[in-house]
Amino acid sequence: MGSHLYYLVTICALFICKCIAAENEGNVRLRRQTSTIKITTIEEEPYLMVVNENATGNARFEGYMVDLLQKIAYQLGVDYELELVPDGKYGSLTAQGDWSGMVGQLINGEADMAAAPLIISYLRMKHVDFSQPFMQSGLSVLMKKPTSPRERADLFAILYPFSYEVWFLIIVAFVVVGFMHYVLSRFSPYEWRALAERNEVTSTEGQYFNCMNSFWFVFSTLTLQGYHNSPRSIATRLLSVVWFFFTIVILFAYFSNLGVALTTERIRMSPIQGFDDLSRQTEVQYGAFANGSTASFFRHSKIEVFKKMGSFMDSNPTLFVSSMKEGIDKVLESDGRYAFISDTPSLQFTVASAKDCRLYLMPGEAAPRSYAFAFPQDVALRRDVDQTLLILKENGQLDALKAKWWKDGCEQDKESRAKSTPESRTGPRVLSLNTLGGLFILLLVGVIVSIVAVICEIAVYKLKSKDNAKKTETEGTGAMV
Repeated sequence: MGSHLYYLVTICALFICKCIAAENEGNVRLRRQTSTIKITTIEEEPYLMVVNENATGNARFEGYMVDLLQKIAYQLGVDYELELVPDGKYGSLTAQGDWSGMVGQLINGEADMAAAPLIISYLRMKHVDFSQPFMQSGLSVLMKKPTSPRERADLFAILYPFSYEVWFLIIVAFVVVGFMHYVLSRFSPYEWRALAERNEVTSTEGQYFNCMNSFWFVFSTLTLQGYHNSPRSIATRLLSVVWFFFTIVILFAYFSNLGVALTTERIRMSPIQGFDDLSRQTEVQYGAFANGSTASFFRHSKIEVFKKMGSFMDSNPTLFVSSMKEGIDKVLESDGRYAFISDTPSLQFTVASAKDCRLYLMPGEAAPRSYAFAFPQDVALRRDVDQTLLILKENGQLDALKAKWWKDGCEQDKESRAKSTPESRTGPRVLSLNTLGGLFILLLVGVIVSIVAVICEIAVYKLKSKDNAKKTETEGTGAMV
């Protein structure tokens, strides 16, 4: 009998507890439906933008976050009030051990929810709760497009095909080959000068390859103007053959590259093609939000490339910025010497909305991360928001919202890509010594071979002269006898 009474009392107690819990849950839901949720947020395009400062309440704002909150509020049947975070920060741990920004407001009970591109991090999760992610992100680098040839003065457009080193070596090659033609013609016993001294040709013909005419011969062949008189000795002809080959290759490379440079509007991208390239150079400086999750990632990363970048930024505090607008302005004003590191979606919007298409994202993305709503710890509102986000994700409304606010690249870039040919997309490549170095080496070898040849010619001529002198002496002695 006692045991039956015990079971009966236990069942009644469980039933009463369940009823009380259901009543409390209903009261909570009713209270949520009849009260206004206070949401802290931050101004950042295209998530939330102030469009009407004279308006009141939520009518002041528009953006991706506003549209998303409207859908969530409609699903839950609640009202909400948006307020900008006073200090304009997402939330980080200060030196005094307090939290700033939106995270600080949640911890201090000043807000019921934080709605922004807030990154889920381990440190933040120890103090606040996060919802299901509503967007995936990563870290990208915003850079300014280098000034293209069309944007610079075109007075020296004819110099674009070659690098400055190549132009310098072409001038050196011209001087060396011209001088060597003069020297070889002067010392070779089979050239015009030596023949004139032996009265085998006229004195006028003996001046064919003096100093001035030697340089004129080299210049006229370089510009494909032809020549009136050709060298006679093997040494000078060897040098001329190598010079002709050098000239053909140089002119072909020059005109093919010049044609593309003058007929296509090419935007030359930076040679920095990834985080590794960025970390190994110092010409382009880079920075991020001060005391944000991005800066924290670089400071505490175990990957050597990112750790090196974090040390570089910490060594120069002026590289950090306090807002997205400040970072973008710094990139534009630096003329390609400053790069801004931030979340990929925000930078994609910045590039797509730029009117003059001066900005682009460096190839590559780092540190995959997620955006989510934040709440004070252990509140029932988070579970309801999670369920709503899953519904919006499954029916495609989250993707539709992102497509609404994020364009697919700059309009001018899309038009130019549609009209361009494969050659005009890549543009002409400035030819450097890495490409043409072998040609200059071949020319140097030709000069050396021609010097050896003229030495051989002199030696052969002297031997022949001695033999002729002996024959003449022998014939003279025989005649006397």
